[in-house]
Amino acid sequence: MAETIQQQLQQLVLIPEASKVNVSASLANESWQAGGLGSLKSQNEEIIEQLGPIIQSAYRTGKDELFKKQVSLFASKKDAEILKLCGDNHQQFVDSLGNLLKIKQNTNDLQEKVLKLNSDLQKTGEGVLNSKQEMLELKKKYRNIELALAATKKCTKVVYMISEFEEQVQAKMYYEAINTLEELKEAYIQRVKGYKLGSIIAESFPAMASNLKSAALSDMREWLYGLKKFMREVGSYLSDSMSKRQEKWNSRNKNITKNEYVSSAVQFVLDEETEDEQEIKIDLEPLYMCLFVHEKLGFEAEFTKSYANDRKAQINLVMSTTEKLFSKSLFEFENMIYDIIGFFIIENNVILSSPDFRSKTDVDVLWDFVVDSLSTIIAKNIQQILEHEAISISVKKILTDFTFTMEEHSFDVQKLRELIAAIFNY
Repeated sequence: MAETIQQQLQQLVLIPEASKVNVSASLANESWQAGGLGSLKSQNEEIIEQLGPIIQSAYRTGKDELFKKQVSLFASKKDAEILKLCGDNHQQFVDSLGNLLKIKQNTNDLQEKVLKLNSDLQKTGEGVLNSKQEMLELKKKYRNIELALAATKKCTKVVYMISEFEEQVQAKMYYEAINTLEELKEAYIQRVKGYKLGSIIAESFPAMASNLKSAALSDMREWLYGLKKFMREVGSYLSDSMSKRQEKWNSRNKNITKNEYVSSAVQFVLDEETEDEQEIKIDLEPLYMCLFVHEKLGFEAEFTKSYANDRKAQINLVMSTTEKLFSKSLFEFENMIYDIIGFFIIENNVILSSPDFRSKTDVDVLWDFVVDSLSTIIAKNIQQILEHEAISISVKKILTDFTFTMEEHSFDVQKLRELIAAIFNY
């Protein structure tokens, strides 16, 4: 009976030797998949359920004490087997545990070294990073310096040209100043267009053009003022020259009746012995330079109007002299006639050299004004002129020379001839 109980317990609890490994692996795998302790508990419950019938049979047959002893004996055997198994593998377990502890220690040491190396690497990397950052900052500064130098060179050239423009204006080199201004507008301003200086310079172009225009206009008006003396000299020279030619003509042609009129053009053709007259040189350069400047700057119409107004004011000033014109010396009257001759000779030269700028119609209007004004002046002083024979003869000669001179330069003198004829019955 005892042997039977041992066999039942052996069959119930022990696993055949051939399947120990597979069953253990299977149980371990099932235990892992099922959640560990829960799976083992389930297996124990199954074993207890199988023990139930055996225990019940032992108590039914009255062999419960024997069953207890056999169970105790079975447990003792198994304990002995466990102790034997542990004794055989204890040293290996201890050695493995020692090796594991050494590995753990080595791992800790290695971890400390890795941490230290990581710390050193971080410090080194931080230094490298700082150096790289400094290098990038220096590179950026160097690039900014290069850009600043390039911008400075561009701006320096433009500023130099502006300074050169100012010097050219002051030196009255208006042609060069125009070229410099155009070059600044078309080429060099593009170099500094992206800089603040570029916008400042672009905004200053109108002021620069205005300064240039004002300087050229000032020179032209100064030239006009200087013409006051020159046109009197021109008038005196042409009037004296005409007087000499008239004397030669009269002495050669005594048979011509007193009231017969021969134009100065005819006299000039017929007078083969007339000496060559000195050529009158009129410097119109200030006028044409001013015209050139205004054309280039787009103010040609404005300048044409300004010049016309200036010349009108100048001839008005000449005709406004009415006091002491017919004194015994007739000095003031002669000077007025000389001024008129010189004025219109200059205007005639301007018309011939630049018809698009100064039209003959405008000059003819001024000429008609002068003839009418002269007629009015003589009419107001006719009594004083006719009272003194010497004054009358001199006025007649001055007006005659004036008429011939202006006719020679293609001015309409019909009203002047009529005036002379009306006063002196000529």
